[in-house]
Amino acid sequence: EYKSYTDPALFYRDYQAANLIKKAEFLDAGIDRRLAAVTQFLKVEEDCRLANARIFDFMRYGSHSVTDGRFESVNRVTTVARDLIRRILGDKPEVGAFRFGPGSTSLVSGVVTLPKKYAHEVHVTSELYSYWRDVCGPVWASTVKNVDIITGSTVSFVPKNAKTDRTICIEPHVNIYAQLGIGASMRQAFKPWIDLTVGQERNRHLASVAGELGLATIDFESASDSVCRALIWLLLPERWAILLDRVRSHRCLLDEAELRLEKHSSMGNGYTFELESIIFYSLAVAATLLTSSGRSLYVSAYGDDVILPQESADLFMEVSE
Repeated sequence: EYKSYTDPALFYRDYQAANLIKKAEFLDAGIDRRLAAVTQFLKVEEDCRLANARIFDFMRYGSHSVTDGRFESVNRVTTVARDLIRRILGDKPEVGAFRFGPGSTSLVSGVVTLPKKYAHEVHVTSELYSYWRDVCGPVWASTVKNVDIITGSTVSFVPKNAKTDRTICIEPHVNIYAQLGIGASMRQAFKPWIDLTVGQERNRHLASVAGELGLATIDFESASDSVCRALIWLLLPERWAILLDRVRSHRCLLDEAELRLEKHSSMGNGYTFELESIIFYSLAVAATLLTSSGRSLYVSAYGDDVILPQESADLFMEVSE
């Protein structure tokens, strides 16, 4: 039990040893890691389904329709967070150039090179099909000979630790091209608040002085998979919500079975990291302003790695739950 430690050096050694074993993929722990990953994926999807129902009901009828008293806290925090997200992103999306990243797409895997990605055949979801020429641009679009409408993303698995694999969704070719461009624009808009391009530097610094400043560090399990569809419509300006919804995968293939996604986007979507960073940061700032208004400068988020004042942590976790 980590809470029982009083000697930081002893905790450090034990924690390092435990993580060495946890990350040792070569050890046979007698666990079907792929099955564990699928089980967790489906569990989080069910959690998102229930959350979508709660949040859409809350948006439709207001807090008086919900018997759970926690929605009063949700309303207070999300109202402040929504205003901050609007300040960060603006009401109207300003997206720069779309682009590809180094990873696989629905069309290109194995040895991935940029020339392979500007292909004569493209994949796109039905939701984005009407706009594929606008996304690709006139030069690339003029060379495209075949456009295939595909279901959505494909769930894949990569090693995580000795107990489970990590699920990652391989996105449709044109969709990921749009997603990465949108993600870059979101990152640029977020820069005056948190500069994601420098990595976890700010979080590391705040974590190193957390004891002195009375800060809490919070990490989530399956965080990106837990950002449900309804949350985007609750928190983001309408034009941003429409844009992000248009380019995401609404469905996925898991072992050839088609699933309608309850999460908004997974790791694999080109803007998931920026989106979750902005959402977690805004909710944490809102919780801090409502409980410790002078300490919002100590809030930070890098993906789902959140730091905020200890006195604000309970409200933040309550709303997150």
